[in-house]
Amino acid sequence: MEANQNPSFWALENKNEAVSEAWLNRTGTVIAVVWKRTASPGLRKIAAETVFDENNMTVTGISDPEYKKMLDDFGNRKNWYRGKDVDKLSVEEADVIAKRLVTRVNSKTSLSKEKSEKLQAELASVFKSTFLNLDPTAEINSNEEKVYKQNEQKVENQILEVGKKHLNETEMEALKDAVSLGWRPTEKENKNIKSCCSPKKTS
Repeated sequence: MEANQNPSFWALENKNEAVSEAWLNRTGTVIAVVWKRTASPGLRKIAAETVFDENNMTVTGISDPEYKKMLDDFGNRKNWYRGKDVDKLSVEEADVIAKRLVTRVNSKTSLSKEKSEKLQAELASVFKSTFLNLDPTAEINSNEEKVYKQNEQKVENQILEVGKKHLNETEMEALKDAVSLGWRPTEKENKNIKSCCSPKKTS
């Protein structure tokens, strides 16, 4: 099943009568459920729908071609996380976002290596703290948009406080511009990633 957000997927494992294990893929978009053999199809459906409804999650089933590919990938568990292991994914994502923001700053005003490293380390700490301390039972279940906006504003304020410790006025403006683009890669950044990672064509 594919989710449109990182879900409180661990709630699935609390459905002990039906669920044996619940896993999240590396990108945080797909949930894999290992059902108990004793769980009937009806019980499985009720258990899943209850969790998704409680967490206001929109999910879609994986299509047949994708399903086989996902099932093969899930078999080795290499790119899947369960329970506490999801924290590892959060830590990785925090480092990636921090690096992205610093790269954006450097594209507008060149920071020294030392300043870049300090800024990236402290920004990563901000994101790690945010990701690892989210409360899955918070108001997000009833007012998702409000909670996300509050968290986003809180993180933005923390980022700017970090910036004030290390950056001059021009560099701070570059950081504000970087933050205004959001945490996810822009379309241009995605193209650059694909370009750098695509194999070269040979004639």
